[in-house]
Amino acid sequence: IELWTTKEAYLKAVGCGLTDATAPPPAGDPERWTFRLFAPTPCYRVALAVRAEPGPPWTITIRGDATPVDA
Repeated sequence: IELWTTKEAYLKAVGCGLTDATAPPPAGDPERWTFRLFAPTPCYRVALAVRAEPGPPWTITIRGDATPVDA
């Protein structure tokens, strides 16, 4: 479920739907992508996929009790 959730986050980030799950990823720099997996409760997983653009560094703040999951 954690792999699927992360893949779904990536597909949404690049603008593809779940029906495009077998489509090749768009061209780009793979090292620019960052993925984070969180467990807001023991039964749920939330994934975040972010592509960093050149420029100043940025931060992401997660509010609540979402515990990071070590992958």
